[in-house]
Amino acid sequence: MDALNTLGINGMGFISQVVNFVVIMLLLTSLLYNPLRRTLIARRERIAEGIKQAEVAKVAAAEAERTKQKILEEARNEAQQIRATATRDADHATQSIRTRAEEDATEIRQRAQQEAEAQKEAVLHDAQRQIAELAMLGAERILERELQNPVDQEQFIASLMADGKRS
Repeated sequence: MDALNTLGINGMGFISQVVNFVVIMLLLTSLLYNPLRRTLIARRERIAEGIKQAEVAKVAAAEAERTKQKILEEARNEAQQIRATATRDADHATQSIRTRAEEDATEIRQRAQQEAEAQKEAVLHDAQRQIAELAMLGAERILERELQNPVDQEQFIASLMADGKRS
């Protein structure tokens, strides 16, 4: 112990300092180190959980983005199909309307031609009748006789027409 005394270390003082050191270490450990360690461990676990949740959220966001893109693509495709169908239906309707209009126009033209032919025949028949009557009046004056009997008039007109067609 003489060596320790020469260094200025007292045996009882040394033991009391060791006991003080152990007591302070035990106090610091129980009052400061263990609560601090538990707080750090809890914080580390919360951080790890937050990172894990962030990864899950990132994966969910990526999946939601893929789902969104898929839905948008399906909506675009459906819109294109609807547009194509509408265009095709409109083209069919337009073609049907054109066809019907052309048919109606053809029918109207045919009816107009038939009516024109009928009017032409009526006018020709009326003109022939008037010509025959004028011819008969002229012939009566020439012959100075009047045909009293309608049957005679019709026979005379028929013979005049027959003569007119020959010439």
